[in-house]
Amino acid sequence: ESATTTNGVPPGDCTTAVPEEEKGVETQGPQEPGVGEQLKHAGQVDALPGPHQTLRSGGGLSCNRQVRLTEYRDFKGLTKMTIKVGDRLPDATFPIMTDKGPQAVELASKLAGRKIAIFAMPGAFSATCSGDHIPNILMHKEALEAKGVEEILVICVNDPYVMRAWEKSSAADEGELTFLADSDASFSKAMGLTFDAPPIGFYDRSQRYAMLVEDGVVAALLLEEKRASITTSGADALLAAI
Repeated sequence: ESATTTNGVPPGDCTTAVPEEEKGVETQGPQEPGVGEQLKHAGQVDALPGPHQTLRSGGGLSCNRQVRLTEYRDFKGLTKMTIKVGDRLPDATFPIMTDKGPQAVELASKLAGRKIAIFAMPGAFSATCSGDHIPNILMHKEALEAKGVEEILVICVNDPYVMRAWEKSSAADEGELTFLADSDASFSKAMGLTFDAPPIGFYDRSQRYAMLVEDGVVAALLLEEKRASITTSGADALLAAI
Protein backbone atom coordinates (compact mmCIF):
# COMPACT_ATOMS: atom_id res chain seq x y z
CA GLU A 1 0.00 0.00 0.00
CA SER A 2 1.48 3.32 -1.03
CA ALA A 3 1.89 6.31 1.24
CA THR A 4 -0.96 8.08 -0.53
CA THR A 5 -3.63 5.38 -0.52
CA THR A 6 -5.77 3.73 2.10
CA ASN A 7 -7.54 0.37 1.67
CA GLY A 8 -6.25 0.16 -1.87
CA VAL A 9 -8.17 3.24 -3.04
CA PRO A 10 -6.15 5.23 -5.59
CA PRO A 11 -5.67 8.91 -4.90
CA GLY A 12 -7.20 11.62 -7.03
CA ASP A 13 -10.82 10.44 -7.37
CA CYS A 14 -12.30 13.23 -5.35
CA THR A 15 -9.52 15.38 -3.95
CA THR A 16 -7.49 18.44 -4.69
CA ALA A 17 -4.05 19.15 -3.29
CA VAL A 18 -4.13 21.02 -0.01
CA PRO A 19 -1.61 23.55 1.29
CA GLU A 20 0.66 22.62 4.21
CA GLU A 21 3.79 24.26 5.56
CA GLU A 22 6.45 22.44 3.56
CA LYS A 23 6.31 21.50 -0.10
CA GLY A 24 6.13 17.76 -0.69
CA VAL A 25 5.80 16.89 3.03
CA GLU A 26 2.95 14.70 4.24
CA THR A 27 0.80 15.78 7.13
CA GLN A 28 2.07 14.10 10.30
CA GLY A 29 -0.39 15.20 12.96
CA PRO A 30 -3.18 17.63 13.75
CA GLN A 31 -3.25 20.64 11.47
CA GLU A 32 -2.26 24.06 12.67
CA PRO A 33 -5.50 25.81 13.68
CA GLY A 34 -5.32 28.35 10.88
CA VAL A 35 -4.74 25.72 8.21
CA GLY A 36 -7.43 23.44 9.62
CA GLU A 37 -10.02 26.18 9.63
CA GLN A 38 -9.06 27.08 6.08
CA LEU A 39 -9.50 23.48 4.93
CA LYS A 40 -12.88 23.12 6.61
CA HIS A 41 -14.02 26.47 5.22
CA ALA A 42 -13.05 25.35 1.72
CA GLY A 43 -15.20 22.23 2.12
CA GLN A 44 -12.22 19.99 1.44
CA VAL A 45 -12.26 18.06 4.70
CA ASP A 46 -14.97 16.92 7.08
CA ALA A 47 -12.65 16.67 10.09
CA LEU A 48 -9.03 17.06 11.01
CA PRO A 49 -8.18 13.97 13.06
CA GLY A 50 -4.51 13.60 12.18
CA PRO A 51 -2.45 12.30 9.25
CA HIS A 52 -5.48 11.06 7.31
CA GLN A 53 -8.39 13.28 6.37
CA THR A 54 -11.80 12.38 4.97
CA LEU A 55 -12.20 14.42 1.81
CA ARG A 56 -15.30 15.65 0.07
CA SER A 57 -16.15 15.34 -3.59
CA GLY A 58 -16.82 18.45 -5.69
CA GLY A 59 -20.53 17.99 -5.01
CA GLY A 60 -20.00 18.22 -1.28
CA LEU A 61 -20.82 14.56 -0.53
CA SER A 62 -18.40 12.67 1.67
CA CYS A 63 -16.36 10.25 -0.44
CA ASN A 64 -15.87 8.03 2.62
CA ARG A 65 -12.23 7.62 1.58
CA GLN A 66 -9.03 8.78 3.17
CA VAL A 67 -5.78 9.96 1.65
CA ARG A 68 -2.75 11.71 3.01
CA LEU A 69 -2.69 15.41 2.32
CA THR A 70 0.43 16.37 0.41
CA GLU A 71 1.61 19.85 -0.42
CA TYR A 72 1.42 21.27 -3.91
CA ARG A 73 1.33 24.81 -2.74
CA ASP A 74 0.71 26.75 -5.95
CA PHE A 75 1.22 26.76 -9.67
CA LYS A 76 4.08 29.27 -9.71
CA GLY A 77 7.32 27.56 -10.65
CA LEU A 78 5.51 24.68 -12.34
CA THR A 79 4.79 26.69 -15.47
CA LYS A 80 6.74 25.99 -18.63
CA MET A 81 4.43 28.17 -20.62
CA THR A 82 5.07 28.46 -24.34
CA ILE A 83 1.94 30.44 -25.22
CA LYS A 84 1.75 34.20 -24.70
CA VAL A 85 -0.41 37.17 -25.53
CA GLY A 86 -0.30 37.82 -29.26
CA ASP A 87 0.19 34.14 -30.16
CA ARG A 88 -2.30 32.13 -32.18
CA LEU A 89 -3.77 29.17 -30.35
CA PRO A 90 -2.67 25.75 -31.59
CA ASP A 91 -5.09 23.65 -33.59
CA ALA A 92 -7.04 21.18 -31.48
CA THR A 93 -9.87 18.70 -31.79
CA PHE A 94 -11.94 18.01 -28.68
CA PRO A 95 -14.18 14.95 -28.30
CA ILE A 96 -17.53 15.70 -26.71
CA MET A 97 -20.37 13.46 -25.66
CA THR A 98 -23.87 14.50 -26.69
CA ASP A 99 -27.29 12.92 -26.27
CA LYS A 100 -26.81 11.62 -29.83
CA GLY A 101 -23.41 10.12 -29.13
CA PRO A 102 -19.78 11.23 -29.47
CA GLN A 103 -18.83 14.14 -31.68
CA ALA A 104 -15.64 16.05 -32.48
CA VAL A 105 -15.30 19.80 -32.07
CA GLU A 106 -12.64 21.64 -34.03
CA LEU A 107 -11.32 24.53 -31.97
CA ALA A 108 -10.65 26.58 -35.10
CA SER A 109 -14.37 26.61 -35.90
CA LYS A 110 -15.10 28.08 -32.48
CA LEU A 111 -12.48 30.80 -32.76
CA ALA A 112 -12.64 32.08 -36.34
CA GLY A 113 -13.84 35.70 -36.37
CA ARG A 114 -15.13 35.47 -32.80
CA LYS A 115 -14.27 36.68 -29.30
CA ILE A 116 -14.09 33.68 -26.95
CA ALA A 117 -13.32 33.25 -23.25
CA ILE A 118 -11.53 30.07 -22.19
CA PHE A 119 -11.34 28.85 -18.61
CA ALA A 120 -9.09 25.84 -18.08
CA MET A 121 -9.13 23.82 -14.87
CA PRO A 122 -7.22 20.85 -13.40
CA GLY A 123 -10.10 18.42 -13.04
CA ALA A 124 -13.84 17.98 -13.41
CA PHE A 125 -15.73 17.53 -10.14
CA SER A 126 -12.79 18.70 -8.01
CA ALA A 127 -13.79 20.95 -5.13
CA THR A 128 -12.32 24.23 -6.38
CA CYS A 129 -13.38 23.73 -10.00
CA SER A 130 -16.98 22.80 -9.14
CA GLY A 131 -17.47 24.85 -6.02
CA ASP A 132 -15.63 28.04 -6.93
CA HIS A 133 -14.57 28.38 -10.54
CA ILE A 134 -17.76 27.37 -12.38
CA PRO A 135 -19.97 29.55 -10.12
CA ASN A 136 -17.55 32.46 -10.58
CA ILE A 137 -17.87 32.16 -14.36
CA LEU A 138 -21.66 31.98 -14.23
CA MET A 139 -21.79 34.99 -11.93
CA HIS A 140 -19.93 37.13 -14.46
CA LYS A 141 -21.20 35.55 -17.69
CA GLU A 142 -23.52 38.42 -18.61
CA ALA A 143 -20.79 40.99 -17.97
CA LEU A 144 -18.43 39.04 -20.24
CA GLU A 145 -21.09 38.94 -22.93
CA ALA A 146 -21.54 42.70 -22.58
CA LYS A 147 -17.82 42.98 -23.38
CA GLY A 148 -18.38 41.09 -26.62
CA VAL A 149 -17.58 37.54 -25.51
CA GLU A 150 -19.61 35.23 -27.73
CA GLU A 151 -18.95 31.88 -26.09
CA ILE A 152 -17.30 30.55 -22.94
CA LEU A 153 -15.28 27.34 -23.14
CA VAL A 154 -14.42 25.22 -20.10
CA ILE A 155 -11.47 22.89 -20.77
CA CYS A 156 -10.14 20.07 -18.59
CA VAL A 157 -7.91 17.06 -19.14
CA ASN A 158 -10.71 14.55 -18.66
CA ASP A 159 -12.57 12.21 -20.98
CA PRO A 160 -15.77 13.40 -22.72
CA TYR A 161 -18.02 11.18 -20.59
CA VAL A 162 -16.74 12.86 -17.44
CA MET A 163 -17.06 16.33 -18.95
CA ARG A 164 -20.64 15.64 -20.02
CA ALA A 165 -21.56 14.35 -16.57
CA TRP A 166 -19.91 17.39 -15.00
CA GLU A 167 -21.85 19.73 -17.28
CA LYS A 168 -25.14 18.06 -16.36
CA SER A 169 -24.39 18.19 -12.63
CA SER A 170 -23.08 21.77 -12.64
CA ALA A 171 -25.06 24.91 -11.97
CA ALA A 172 -24.83 25.81 -15.66
CA ASP A 173 -27.94 25.43 -17.79
CA GLU A 174 -27.73 23.23 -20.87
CA GLY A 175 -25.48 24.96 -23.41
CA GLU A 176 -24.76 27.93 -21.13
CA LEU A 177 -21.08 26.97 -21.06
CA THR A 178 -19.24 24.74 -23.53
CA PHE A 179 -17.43 21.89 -21.74
CA LEU A 180 -14.55 20.46 -23.79
CA ALA A 181 -12.44 17.40 -23.01
CA ASP A 182 -8.71 17.73 -23.65
CA SER A 183 -8.59 13.96 -23.27
CA ASP A 184 -4.94 13.37 -24.15
CA ALA A 185 -3.78 16.78 -22.87
CA SER A 186 -2.47 17.59 -26.34
CA PHE A 187 -3.95 21.10 -26.32
CA SER A 188 -2.64 21.90 -22.84
CA LYS A 189 0.77 20.43 -23.66
CA ALA A 190 1.02 22.44 -26.87
CA MET A 191 0.81 25.62 -24.77
CA GLY A 192 3.12 24.41 -22.01
CA LEU A 193 0.33 24.60 -19.45
CA THR A 194 0.32 21.18 -17.80
CA PHE A 195 1.38 19.97 -14.36
CA ASP A 196 1.65 16.76 -12.35
CA ALA A 197 0.42 16.08 -8.81
CA PRO A 198 1.15 12.36 -8.25
CA PRO A 199 -0.30 12.08 -4.71
CA ILE A 200 -3.77 12.83 -6.07
CA GLY A 201 -3.39 10.99 -9.38
CA PHE A 202 -3.03 14.10 -11.54
CA TYR A 203 -0.68 13.72 -14.50
CA ASP A 204 -0.48 16.13 -17.44
CA ARG A 205 -3.40 18.08 -16.05
CA SER A 206 -4.15 21.57 -17.27
CA GLN A 207 -3.06 24.42 -15.12
CA ARG A 208 -5.84 26.77 -14.11
CA TYR A 209 -6.11 29.88 -16.25
CA ALA A 210 -8.45 32.36 -17.90
CA MET A 211 -7.93 33.46 -21.48
CA LEU A 212 -9.53 35.87 -23.91
CA VAL A 213 -9.12 34.89 -27.55
CA GLU A 214 -9.97 37.11 -30.50
CA ASP A 215 -10.10 35.48 -33.92
CA GLY A 216 -7.83 32.70 -32.67
CA VAL A 217 -5.22 35.05 -31.15
CA VAL A 218 -4.59 35.31 -27.40
CA ALA A 219 -5.64 38.77 -26.24
CA ALA A 220 -5.36 38.12 -22.48
CA LEU A 221 -3.93 35.26 -20.44
CA LEU A 222 -4.29 35.02 -16.67
CA LEU A 223 -2.56 32.05 -15.05
CA GLU A 224 -3.74 31.08 -11.57
CA GLU A 225 -1.03 31.56 -8.98
CA LYS A 226 -2.55 29.63 -6.09
CA ARG A 227 -3.59 26.03 -5.68
CA ALA A 228 -7.17 25.25 -4.63
CA SER A 229 -8.30 28.86 -5.00
CA ILE A 230 -9.47 31.36 -7.61
CA THR A 231 -7.37 34.50 -7.30
CA THR A 232 -6.09 35.40 -10.77
CA SER A 233 -8.04 33.08 -13.10
CA GLY A 234 -11.64 33.99 -12.36
CA ALA A 235 -14.11 35.60 -14.71
CA ASP A 236 -13.94 38.77 -12.63
CA ALA A 237 -10.17 38.93 -13.18
CA LEU A 238 -10.65 38.40 -16.91
CA LEU A 239 -13.23 41.18 -17.01
CA ALA A 240 -10.77 43.53 -15.35
CA ALA A 241 -8.14 42.60 -17.96
CA ILE A 242 -10.36 43.22 -20.98
